[in-house]
Amino acid sequence: MDEDYIAIVKDGNGVGRLTFNHKKTSIVGTMGYLTLKKENNLRYIYYSMSLLNLEKYIVGSTIPHIYFKDYSKEMIYLPPLTEQNKVVDVLDSVNQKISNLKNEIRINEKFKYSLLNKMFC
Repeated sequence: MDEDYIAIVKDGNGVGRLTFNHKKTSIVGTMGYLTLKKENNLRYIYYSMSLLNLEKYIVGSTIPHIYFKDYSKEMIYLPPLTEQNKVVDVLDSVNQKISNLKNEIRINEKFKYSLLNKMFC
């Protein structure tokens, strides 16, 4: 599965933002992307990198930039692949629950708006 995805680090506007995308995503000049060289779980690396403080590598004020040559010096812990997979499974499950709750909130907000609209209009 990981071979179908890339992790993207945004440059320019939104500098330092990290996303996880399908490998067929268009990459523009204001993005850098990461792929795997060894047997690891890219989603694990994505989650680990999301904990890094990439702000310290941002340079420039008018058009901010972040360069791989700078943040590539960061170290992340890479346990065996089986452990990486377990961590990813747990985090993906939590993210799915958060997504479901956000969706429920949106539905309830629309319902509330509908009720208020019927009551006062």
